[in-house]
Amino acid sequence: MERALPKISIVVPSLNQGKFLGETLESLVDQKYPKLQIIIQDAGSIDNSIEVARDFAKRFPGVFHLFVEKDQGQAHGINLGFQKTNGQIMSFLNADDTLFPGCLHSVARELDPDRDRLVVMGRCLFTGEGAPFVGMEHPCEFIDHFHQLAIWRTGINTVPQPSVFWHRTVWVRCGPVDETQRHVLDYDLFCRFSRYYRFHRVNELWSTFRIHSASKTFSRSEQEVLQMSILASRKNWGPWWKPLRWRCYFSLWLHNPLTYERARAHALKAEKAFQERKFAVVFPQTLATFCISPYLGWNRLLAPFVNAHLIPRLQCFLFRRKTMPVRSAGRFVDGWIGPNYEEEYKIPSKATCMVLQLRYARPKMVKMKVIASINGEPCWKKEFHEARIETVSLPVADKRGQTIRLQIVSSSAFVPKHYNNSSDDRVLSLVLEEIAFE
Repeated sequence: MERALPKISIVVPSLNQGKFLGETLESLVDQKYPKLQIIIQDAGSIDNSIEVARDFAKRFPGVFHLFVEKDQGQAHGINLGFQKTNGQIMSFLNADDTLFPGCLHSVARELDPDRDRLVVMGRCLFTGEGAPFVGMEHPCEFIDHFHQLAIWRTGINTVPQPSVFWHRTVWVRCGPVDETQRHVLDYDLFCRFSRYYRFHRVNELWSTFRIHSASKTFSRSEQEVLQMSILASRKNWGPWWKPLRWRCYFSLWLHNPLTYERARAHALKAEKAFQERKFAVVFPQTLATFCISPYLGWNRLLAPFVNAHLIPRLQCFLFRRKTMPVRSAGRFVDGWIGPNYEEEYKIPSKATCMVLQLRYARPKMVKMKVIASINGEPCWKKEFHEARIETVSLPVADKRGQTIRLQIVSSSAFVPKHYNNSSDDRVLSLVLEEIAFE
């Protein structure tokens, strides 16, 4: 027997977003969902938001309900809106976001207490302008309560707010929205949800998240939002005797990206002292790096030394060979290649040599050996000590018309995010600036 459609209540907090509000409300009309309650909670807009909302309330009186009340912030406005709802399924949609057609029918089908699905989420698409991720999808992943709290491991809330819906019993147990929160109110709420409920992921595109100059997303840097998210997370770690609290403490110490800048400063001093053979300075600076950020200390200071010196000797001893196979990779769009670059090329019929232009320009200069091979046969090698551009000419006259396999193997590599304030986690060695045939 098919279930009767549950009533869905959605709160739309509104304040001076008249430019986008019409599109948001129209996306709710387009749902064609028969049991829908929309509470438009306006905080006293001075643009055309109230007129836009009033028009929808007039055209669809059984669906849209407009309330104009001064509030103490968005979180307070959302709570005021939810006090007026009576649907079994609840959510809130910001006045500049939208739902894709068919979203609410999917929600009604997927959210089912009998199947232990009391919180559901779909995928979400970034729209708008002025941000590099417009046109990309919002991360959409839920593992468990700990990983929801451990936002420092991903750097971003992986639960897309416009695509999240929950049963009223969840709100009764975990609500309301914390009115002291401004920028991470949804993350804080979902941390509380995750303590008792799993987020059931539906592989469908349910909503859009608009990025624009007036949005809250633009008013704070990523680091500031992450700092506020970590503070919100801490409130949900539990008392000191709970294992979860100590797990969160230890994980934050290991992986906190907000400490990378301080750790990098000590790592730089350790590297400089090592080059100048001031070993009395190397040890305390290395220790300081590991105390502040074990993750960065290992990846920037210890792992390169282990990979370059200890592992090759261990491999030689255990396996009686000079090198171990390394997973190969191609060339990135910005020209960078990893420690084991491999790609196929078709040799023109009149070519006599293949010319490569290599640039050695890593943040930390170390001695690096580079070997270039064609079809597994080494044909060029060089040892780099400092930043430079090297032009390499490889003979290919006997391979005209053939497809060859070019391989460039480097003895060391680095990860950019361990040296600068970026999220670039590629493993890089050299820049392959140009490839030509002569």
